[in-house]
Amino acid sequence: MLQDHFQLLGLGDIVIPGIFVALALRFDVSRGKESQYFKIPCDLNSTSAARVLLSSQTPPTEQQIEESLAGNLCRCTGYRPIIDAFRVFAETDDMIYTFGNSASQQGNEFICPSTGKPCSCGQKSDGNTGDMKESGACSERYKHLSYSDVDGSKYNDRELIFPPELLLRRSFLSLSGFNGLKWYRPLSLQLVLELKSKYPDARLVIGNTEVGIEMRLKRMQYKALVSVAQIRNVASVGGNICTASPISDLNPLWMAAGAKFQIIDSKGNIRPVLAEDFFLGYRKVDLSSDEILLSIHLPWTRPFEFVKEFKQAHRRDDDIALVNAGMRVHLEKKDEEWLVSDASIVYGAVAAVSFLASKTKEFLIGKSWNKDLLGEALKVLEEDIFLREDAPGGMSWQYSHPIGDVMGSQDYDTVKHGAAVGSPEVQLCATLQVTGEAEYVDDMGMPPNGLHAALILSKKPHARIVSIDDSGAKTLPGFAGIFFAKDVPGDNHIGPVVADEELFASELVTCVGQVIGIVVADTHENAKLAAGKVHVEYAELHPVLSIEDALKFKSFHPGSEKQFLKGDVDLCFQLGACDRIIEGEVQVGGQEHFYLETQSSLVWTMDGGNEVHMISSTQAPQKHQKYVSHVLGLPMSKVICKTKRIGGGFGGKETRSAFIAAAASVPSYLLNRHVKLTLDRDVDMMITGQRHSFLGKYKEEFTLPCLPPQAILGCVPGQQIFQLPALVGFTNEGKVLALDLEIYNNAGNSLDLSLAILERAMFHSDNVYEIPNGRINGKVCFTNLPSNTAFRGFGGPQGMLIAENWIQRIAMELEKNPEEIREINFQSEGSILHYGQILEHCTLPELWNQLKLSCDFHRARAEVDDFNVHNPYLLKSGEFGYCSLVTVY
Repeated sequence: MLQDHFQLLGLGDIVIPGIFVALALRFDVSRGKESQYFKIPCDLNSTSAARVLLSSQTPPTEQQIEESLAGNLCRCTGYRPIIDAFRVFAETDDMIYTFGNSASQQGNEFICPSTGKPCSCGQKSDGNTGDMKESGACSERYKHLSYSDVDGSKYNDRELIFPPELLLRRSFLSLSGFNGLKWYRPLSLQLVLELKSKYPDARLVIGNTEVGIEMRLKRMQYKALVSVAQIRNVASVGGNICTASPISDLNPLWMAAGAKFQIIDSKGNIRPVLAEDFFLGYRKVDLSSDEILLSIHLPWTRPFEFVKEFKQAHRRDDDIALVNAGMRVHLEKKDEEWLVSDASIVYGAVAAVSFLASKTKEFLIGKSWNKDLLGEALKVLEEDIFLREDAPGGMSWQYSHPIGDVMGSQDYDTVKHGAAVGSPEVQLCATLQVTGEAEYVDDMGMPPNGLHAALILSKKPHARIVSIDDSGAKTLPGFAGIFFAKDVPGDNHIGPVVADEELFASELVTCVGQVIGIVVADTHENAKLAAGKVHVEYAELHPVLSIEDALKFKSFHPGSEKQFLKGDVDLCFQLGACDRIIEGEVQVGGQEHFYLETQSSLVWTMDGGNEVHMISSTQAPQKHQKYVSHVLGLPMSKVICKTKRIGGGFGGKETRSAFIAAAASVPSYLLNRHVKLTLDRDVDMMITGQRHSFLGKYKEEFTLPCLPPQAILGCVPGQQIFQLPALVGFTNEGKVLALDLEIYNNAGNSLDLSLAILERAMFHSDNVYEIPNGRINGKVCFTNLPSNTAFRGFGGPQGMLIAENWIQRIAMELEKNPEEIREINFQSEGSILHYGQILEHCTLPELWNQLKLSCDFHRARAEVDDFNVHNPYLLKSGEFGYCSLVTVY
């Protein structure tokens, strides 16, 4: 909560700025009305970002609001309600929100403040009395009352972004941390230089985006940290330069633009260094231990000198680069011809440091600036840059091109049935969420004798435990107890369906991150430190780390084989009803849940230790109750679990959260004290599993005329992640008659919900296509990885992706558009699915045609085809697919 942060700084009660409250309440109303999903802490992040924008300029444009929200992750509600919530603050005619006359009211026609077009969402007048009334489907979204409620019309005076109370504490600080760590906050450059002289290896911290990773994940230790700003979690230009990341977006620009860096040492001596000479190697720069980066000199461009940035990434915004570049060219006109007098081309993410294409630069200088020069320069550039397979960006520069912006809109009506059904009402806790006052498990207070827990984790994927030495942990300050499998009061075996995993590994570990024991101490840091001091000796065994390994070694979970049959696939093959077969593989990777609050449980005993109570961040409180009662040997009636807020789950807190509560319950029960176990983000991501990876192998047959062998020898390679070896035949129709499919998913080291997820993938493996003869076999692979678990879609997206792959394969072989193949294979009313269900009320054809009409598909397809003909290196996709699942990524 914001007030808590102020209290930690010793500032007492600080009034939260008015703009923040206005934004939060507007967000409350809009999000509550336009979404019925969970509300999670991302609301506060979005509100804070928008508040900074509104404080710095009034009023912003809608584009500026969208840009200010970039980088704020929302995995539940979606981004459209967030944009709609803040749209009323954009630069537009807002008189309708303040009960005034508006230019937006043209005669009897109302101009929507959102779209700028006539609509029925506002007020209408009879033209004589001036009486105004609201009408239309959008009136609930943009009525003036919502703006008045948040007092938006009164925020004209800009407010300070930084709370003025915090400025009162601007004094030199010196703090001590764990293991002799010193924190300093100097107030002048001279003090920084003095600290650098005293601690040459001290790291300067601004946003803590790099040093935090080094200390938390890489376990690097520093004797001193110097905070030179108060911008936590916000990267700095200086830090980005000195980090010397090969995928930095800025460093190629500094080099290409001819920037100079001013370097100062602890004695005050300053020396200039060209940016292109500053980066010496991977994460190495031209800085001695007593020097810091003082300033950057970026020269003005000369007449007819042009500097351009470039970046290609998986996403348009907020993603690391596959490749980036900074380019500069200076042109001079001589004898009616433009010549290149100077140039610089620097690429990032292609080598250990930002790479200066020196040969290309020399080639360009003195040449005429025309299209022929481009083709010649590309040939030189291809020789200039040697792209290794392990290039940091992982993608060849010659195929990296931006596709362009894609814009969309959505209109919808709200139809209310009765008192609440169909009405998007504001959630009761919405205001607490958007203002940051909502309390999550890790916010819960602890009694004075409460303990914090940390897990002892396996460092081997598959090994026998030879010995455990915990003497190092027991001697540390704050240590309160350590517990292993032998200390579990009840049964050490757990599992949501099959009890095939241990709470604490006793003899054998089957993945990195498997829990071996738990340590409790007086603080979270002391508990982690004690857990790290436990030494486990292993006898390593051969691990199985992928689906391919599992197939090779026949490593499957017992009883996990499933089969669906429809028609007679073998008979179809033998009778020759279909003359040709295509085969293929589809590999689908996993996905991290990345919920906002990590796995967390607070456990304590009641009634003299006879009852156990807990507050957990979970989607399944009953499973927590079941697991805890099982490992403690108590009746379920003696275990109470409460869940007030989940903090994001997406399936990751359905079953995998239960063993966290069970682990924390053991020390709480045995010591009769409060125990809180909250995983750090890196530990959470390492041990809790993710979305299942899948492998699908298929054979298909088509209605084909008999073709000579030479007609089927060609095979068009598939797309990026697919491996498609096969002999493939084709016909002018492409009607599917038979499908033989094998599906495997990677369960990890326990069954968990993997069998149900496999079955869901098998159910969806036809997607929406009629298959007269089908055989679908499925198996759950046992691998030495943390147990994978539920995720939105629950196997459905993987099954549909496999189906869409063979549809795409048919289209490629026939040189037809994929939608043509889809249409002739669509299911229809009365179709019998491969698991026996008869389709009733099938609206697929109507929906398909309506979507094609609403997006003007044929025009878009023609434009894409025309574009691709004239742009062989910059291709666009005009595919139109069908997937009956809403999944947020």
